Amino acid sequence: MSSVQSAGLAGGIALHQSGTISRSPIEGDTVTSASTRSPTVAVSASGREHEAVAAALESAMRLMGEAVWSATKATSERPDIVEAVAGARSTPGIYLVKVDKTATAQMLESPVFSGLGTTVGLGTLNLDIGTWGGSDSAFVTNPNWPKAAVWTGPKDTSLERVRDRINAAGVGVSAMVVSDASGSRLILRASATGGANGFKVTATPDPQSPDIPNSARIELSELAYSDPQSGQGMKLLQAGSDAMLQINGRSVTTNSNVVHDDLSDITFRVHKPDADVISIRVEPDREAAVKATASLLGAVNHLTRISSDHESPLDAESPRESVAPPRQGLIRPIAESLNEIGVTQRTDGILELDAQRLRDRMEQSPDAVNRLLAGPGGLAARLAADLSQASQSLPRIRDTPPSPTPAESQPDPALSQAARLRLLDAYQTSESAQYGD
Repeated sequence: MSSVQSAGLAGGIALHQSGTISRSPIEGDTVTSASTRSPTVAVSASGREHEAVAAALESAMRLMGEAVWSATKATSERPDIVEAVAGARSTPGIYLVKVDKTATAQMLESPVFSGLGTTVGLGTLNLDIGTWGGSDSAFVTNPNWPKAAVWTGPKDTSLERVRDRINAAGVGVSAMVVSDASGSRLILRASATGGANGFKVTATPDPQSPDIPNSARIELSELAYSDPQSGQGMKLLQAGSDAMLQINGRSVTTNSNVVHDDLSDITFRVHKPDADVISIRVEPDREAAVKATASLLGAVNHLTRISSDHESPLDAESPRESVAPPRQGLIRPIAESLNEIGVTQRTDGILELDAQRLRDRMEQSPDAVNRLLAGPGGLAARLAADLSQASQSLPRIRDTPPSPTPAESQPDPALSQAARLRLLDAYQTSESAQYGD
């Protein structure tokens, strides 16, 4: 059995074996009076309580959210050929995929030069992004891509400088220089795969090159690739092409090796073509609920530990109000059922999770586990109701807290206020029927 513990912020709430939530410092601790504490320390302690209760409440709401219980995962029988990631709308089942072709990026290679410092004639290299025709003789420029003119000046007359100028242009073509025993060559590669991301290179030598011999000026044209049929200039190492695959018999063509199929809401990553049909299994992702349960227990356990460590007033003039305890027997009515799925409570109030036992029970009876953990009157609903009550009993913080980051300020769409109210109302309704409150 593994103990789930979470290190985080916490407040003055303890969850004891009886199910009572209360405030109580450890026996023997020295409790500093309000008059001897600085307002800064007091406000900080109260702020930690607010954050801790909010974190635990958020964990409870997340466990009750539909996304946790409807999550799916995809497994490929041949991940070396194609991998898959299931989406929120993916339906469990077997999907058959055949990879006919992977997407490639266009690559060009220049003639071999004597070295990195080989002199290149002055002029301009024009780079255009677009699509080559079937015979590689016709090129259609993509109007959505800006054209780039790379000018080689008096200080840019080496392969290294030409490489750097092309890379700095940011037009969708990257350049590198490869050197070996035979010499150095310039390699150009499209930044993106697919036939629509091909490129053409035209060279316009500068007729005025007083510092460069006339015989070297034509070398700039050796870096061109505008008429593949001419046999001059750079050579084609690899043509840009689209990925082609079949998903349950449907043909899919895309310019990327990462393919999102809208119909199945599965994202495929293809690695290589193969004659075999590959099975992709989509099934419920039980681990999502296990992780959400562990997160909730960790948050509640941290509240328990911190609440037993200290009490902190807001300040000397406005002593901290006590947190109203919830009804007795918070978890007791469902404790036996929780034990069956691996959730137990120690005598000190700490909640423990046997993750493997929970996984096993979810495989056997997923709906029953869902009701026990996330349904009305279940573990998450009970904790959420009492945490909500506790948060209202905490003192208000007078100091303005730091502004949240953009990520923190974005609400979780799965936890809307309306959803929270419906869940809490369902819990309270079930409790009223059980206890007659």
